[in-house]
Amino acid sequence: MGVDLNVWSNHKLRFNSFEEGIEIFEKQISKNIKQWNFKTDKPLTKTENISDVEYFTHFEILNHNFENCNQIRIWTNFEYCDELTLLRQTIKIHPTKFRTRYSKWQELVADKYETKDEIELAQMKLSRNGWVKFRKYAKEITKILKGEKVIYLNDHSYQKEEDLFYEGKSLNEGIKKLNEIVEPCELELLELFPNDIRAKNTWHYDEI
Repeated sequence: MGVDLNVWSNHKLRFNSFEEGIEIFEKQISKNIKQWNFKTDKPLTKTENISDVEYFTHFEILNHNFENCNQIRIWTNFEYCDELTLLRQTIKIHPTKFRTRYSKWQELVADKYETKDEIELAQMKLSRNGWVKFRKYAKEITKILKGEKVIYLNDHSYQKEEDLFYEGKSLNEGIKKLNEIVEPCELELLELFPNDIRAKNTWHYDEI
């Protein structure tokens, strides 16, 4: 299932090494990050309950990668978010297990579907459940990490602006550049006005 939705938020964690980042993250979420090698270890047992979400990383390999990329990859066992990418001032929240393509995910937000096919309609309604749980998790993890906003970007539409986050820039710096391209739409407005071109053809956000 293709993922064409990129989700970002900010955080207040400040760290200068992989070990420090892991330690601060653990303290903030009040959970220990466990060792997991995605290549050799058994697949993670998934959960749909946010309170049961656990976090994993490959300490040795990713410690080395941090020195080159300034990012920390943290996997989760949450059914609808398989990974968090922790950068200097932002965090990328990776959605999975629901329709995330541009032509579909906005239908999930509004809970209004264009298809007349009964099988596809049933699949979309199941996918809607995944979207609702993912959105709740994205807002909760952002709040735990002392962030204030979650933004939703269509993949390949704002690559230069997203590159700022990989360079260590803040969410607000990226948002400033995004605003120069097009004004955003709060997700609640997309829910209320799903057919409004101004609500659809832009990037979206949730305030925390």
